[in-house]
Amino acid sequence: MRIVMLISSFHPLVGGAERQAQRLSKKLIEKGNDVTVLTRWHEGLLAKEKIEGINVVRFKVSKNSKLAPLIYLIKVLKYVRENKANIDIVHAHALSAPGISAAFISKFFKIPSIAKIAGGGGKDGCEIVRMRKSGKIGEMKVDFLKKHLDLFIAISKSIEKDLLDSEIEQNKIVFLPNGIDFNNFYSNNASPNEIFKFVYIGRLEKIKGIDVLLSAWEALSDDFKQRNQLVIAGEGKERILLKGIQKDNIKYIGKQNDILSLLNSSDVFLLPSRYEGISNALLEAMATERIIIASNVGGNIDLINNNNNGLLFESENVNDLIDKITYVSENRERLTKMKKEARNTLKDNYDLQKNVNRYIEIYSRLANPGENRS
Repeated sequence: MRIVMLISSFHPLVGGAERQAQRLSKKLIEKGNDVTVLTRWHEGLLAKEKIEGINVVRFKVSKNSKLAPLIYLIKVLKYVRENKANIDIVHAHALSAPGISAAFISKFFKIPSIAKIAGGGGKDGCEIVRMRKSGKIGEMKVDFLKKHLDLFIAISKSIEKDLLDSEIEQNKIVFLPNGIDFNNFYSNNASPNEIFKFVYIGRLEKIKGIDVLLSAWEALSDDFKQRNQLVIAGEGKERILLKGIQKDNIKYIGKQNDILSLLNSSDVFLLPSRYEGISNALLEAMATERIIIASNVGGNIDLINNNNNGLLFESENVNDLIDKITYVSENRERLTKMKKEARNTLKDNYDLQKNVNRYIEIYSRLANPGENRS
């Protein structure tokens, strides 16, 4: 199978979507498929290169945010026109520039296309809801996507609901969450930390709720802070909130590459997001059998069965988060079963290898030359 992936940025630029696209592409190649990623060029990167067997093509686009999606679309269509004989299916990661481009490819070149939906789980809904609400042009984009994309991939139940509410036909929606490679993430059963460690791993952005986490931590007692430590890993605009408050019980370590070691040196994983699709960091924390405290939004609700394999708190509710943090610290010895259940939860629907096989089935079905296309 010859697959083209469309995504706005790709390795070494790393975010949740980029990591999932890279992991999926690598596994597809291991199974004998050919994968080419069409993405945007960024300063210091090559226009073409091969990463872990993945063909990566980067297009230079305008720095003008309004023109960039159009230029990306034009260059993607030019590439596909020149290489259409060697493309079986197109897989877009997000609806904006990648999804629109995939829909145009289906329209002009009759190559089947699917789009994995980003965002979701918040007050504003996933990206298709936000697009539809953005005005007349947004509504036209949604209608175009509905007509020309073959399938929409929902990575969480909240996204699936948003798609149905946006009048996407049920037979065009596939629930297929992000997956994790269990061979790469596991608990090392290290000795308990003398200081109980809570860790946040992710972008330091408002949507991730880092301000909520810091407000909760600051409100905890001095006695609690002597026995517990908060470790924050990541980069982003909200880093400014950390200025002037770093103490022995709050440690900022910036962006980290060795996530497995960081998780295994921690006791509790915190995810205070305002909205969330399926968090890679959450999957990794569950696979390494950490105690989980997460906000009750989006894919977090799909993954966490409250008081069974983790704890959920009301999103943006500082007092509820304080209660959960305090409970975990005071009952750490009783939560061994909860940690085991966290990993067990992932085995059915969040195993990357199983999900790759499902994608291959989808690709093969859509690429069947006998299938009618309109």
